[in-house]
Amino acid sequence: MVITLMATCMLAFANQNKQAKLAGYFLFSLSPVAMICALSCFSSNVAGHTKKITVNAIYLILYCTGNIIGPQTFRAKEAPDYRSAKITIVACYVVSLLLLIALYYSYWSENRKRDRITQQKREDGDDPEFFMVNQEFADLTDKQNPHFRYAL
Repeated sequence: MVITLMATCMLAFANQNKQAKLAGYFLFSLSPVAMICALSCFSSNVAGHTKKITVNAIYLILYCTGNIIGPQTFRAKEAPDYRSAKITIVACYVVSLLLLIALYYSYWSENRKRDRITQQKREDGDDPEFFMVNQEFADLTDKQNPHFRYAL
């Protein structure tokens, strides 16, 4: 995502430097990789069949909505530069990067919290149901299952 953000900045703000624009154009071809990795991350970090399907559907609906709205930012009166469209693209990639960083932090902190709770329960030996056998078949969501760990 960082490489794609750099590429969009090169395309948007390198007005006179044709080599920088060409490099940005070539680097921008990596943008589908970030989308595929994000989709994989979202689906692997959600447990529970219904919740997983819902999260994937919401992601794809928002992706399609962005594809519908995106071309509307290109105004004929701004041709051939399309300055506002380029700035909108850069802003969208900045927001995407910030959201991914926030998501990473929330996964990381939740994993640490769950590790502390698991360690405490092991030390105390209080809750035998906490270490339930075959819990993976209970169709619990990631919030309900105390053993679920988010992939970073």
